[in-house]
Amino acid sequence: MKVLIMNIKIPVEDFESEALLVPQHCIFDHEHDSNKCDRPSVWKSRAAEECGSRDMELESSGMLVVCDIDKFRGVEYVCCPKGGS
Repeated sequence: MKVLIMNIKIPVEDFESEALLVPQHCIFDHEHDSNKCDRPSVWKSRAAEECGSRDMELESSGMLVVCDIDKFRGVEYVCCPKGGS
């Protein structure tokens, strides 16, 4: 019986989120929780909920702090007024 052992490294330190543009009348915000490690879809949904609570729409988002393969500890996002920026 053969056993294959793989050593997988997760690049935590080299990750950089792309800069987000903030159009006029829009706002930039972020959410970070060092106790959470979730997929981008979870963080993007959270950002959309926050924008909705301000009667705005999610314009764009970017992930913050890699914690596992395709998982992150936060999101930065831009909310714009509904119906266009």
